Amino acid sequence: MELANYADGVDLIVGALVAGGVAAVTDTATAATREALDRLRSRLITLFRGDQAALAALQGEMTEAQAVRQLLEPHLLAAGAVDDPEVVQAARQMLISIHGATNTSIDARFSKGAMFGGVGNTQNVTIN
Repeated sequence: MELANYADGVDLIVGALVAGGVAAVTDTATAATREALDRLRSRLITLFRGDQAALAALQGEMTEAQAVRQLLEPHLLAAGAVDDPEVVQAARQMLISIHGATNTSIDARFSKGAMFGGVGNTQNVTIN
């Protein structure tokens, strides 16, 4: 997943919350995803302390990005969440835990002898 696809800090945080919310609702969340979501929510709860409206918004359903952004954006900005390194790191980890660290779309239409995959690959090439 390309983390650079997120326009701003609010997009990053909302994207992470929604991805985690959808994974939780559809029961596809892994242990790493649940941990990352818990870390993100915990840090936001700390930043939102004293703001009951923000805390209530954070407890709501997190499955529709536009609605979540509309609801949380003013609270995220007021609490300084978009500039908080712990929040940003937790949001990134949340997205990585769901989507992986890299874009897995590869265009190899014009390649010859290309090999894709992780460590331990072996390739034997015969050139005619």
